[in-house]
Formats: sequence, C-alpha cells, structure tokens
Amino acid sequence: MASALDICNAALAHIGQRRIVASIDPPEQSVEAEYCALFWPLVRDETLASHTWSFATARVTLADLSASAPPPSAFTYTYALPAECLKFIAVRESMAEDDTVNKNCRLGMADDGRAVIYTNVETAVGVYVSSAARVANYPPLMVWAQEFMLASRLATPIVKGTEGMRLSDSLLQKGVAYLEQARMADANQSRQRGVTDPTDYKASWLNVRGVEEPDLPRIIRE
Repeated sequence: MASALDICNAALAHIGQRRIVASIDPPEQSVEAEYCALFWPLVRDETLASHTWSFATARVTLADLSASAPPPSAFTYTYALPAECLKFIAVRESMAEDDTVNKNCRLGMADDGRAVIYTNVETAVGVYVSSAARVANYPPLMVWAQEFMLASRLATPIVKGTEGMRLSDSLLQKGVAYLEQARMADANQSRQRGVTDPTDYKASWLNVRGVEEPDLPRIIRE
C-alpha cells in the first residue's frame, strides 16, 4: 500500500534525486520536500478528477441549505456541495440501493458564494469523487500515474534548464499513459452503470502543456 510520501519519493527518484523526504505535511526543511508539498495536492486532485474512480467515490447525505439559500423555481431543495468533492456524479434518494437511481439536479452557486446542488430530492444523497480518498486504496496503476505526473512537475524547478523541461515532458507522457491504463482497468472492474462513461474533460494543466488525453470525464460546473 502506497502513501503520499511514497509517491513523492518515487517521483524524486524518477528525476534522479537520491534524497529521501521524511515529511511533506508539514514539509521538512528541504527544497525537495517543499516542492512535493506544493505539487502533490495538485497532482492528486487532477488525477482523481479525471475519472469516476470506484475507490474514490463517496456517498453522503447532503447538508440542506434550502432555508438560507432558496433554490430556483424549478427545484425544491438546495444542498451544499461537499468541500472534498472533485467531480460531482449524481444525486440519489436516501433509500436507493445503488447509484443507477439518479435524480435530476443542477450545480450552482448561492448568493454568498457557496457551491450548491439544486434538486427535488428530499434528504438527498450526493455521489461524487472525493479528494479525501485514502492513498492506501489507490490501485498500482494509479500510483504509477501519480508518480510520473508528480515527477513531471518536480523536474522543471529541481533539474532546471532545458534538461529539466525535456525530462518534464517525457515524464508527463508516461504519467498520462499510466493514467489511461488505470482508468480503463477501473472502468472494467466497476459494476456501476451510467457513471463511468467518459466525456471530454481534460485536466487543465495537461491542456496547457499540450498533452493529448482524450475522453476524460468533465468536472461539472454551473
């Protein structure tokens, strides 16, 4: 079972660093630890948001905000979007036995700036990909993907120069390849229906770098 620290140290090894980081939360007094602490949450969230991962899908009863944030006329309830939500999947009724029983909903923003969910479901359960998923539950292919993607982020500031940029691009390509394999494996193993079909979401930092990663699911936003 991997940990965030294991992934960080493997990423450092991929760029030729022999230093072993002992802590990133808080980061120890080293440049490597500080960069790992900076980039790891970004890589974690980008990779988790790229697919409806079975190991990272959470189901919780949503907090009702209807009294303080009335919904639009088409809906009856307003619920808070969970803070750790990276990719919202669906709303279902509290007694539903599986995630195929999804109900109409819309994401939006309340007047006070809170991210919310509008729906007609009473005591609604939200289904979403969570940033709080335990790293120990990540499958090996996901770990490999995150190692190389984190290494890509680390290469430019640590290796520096033309060599750092070249190494960063090479590592990113490897990370994307492993991420696609991880997505395919997870989709094949999942018994859910209607929640793992890919759309055209593309992670923002991959888009900036010009890396091709077709058919990744979209993060829903109002």
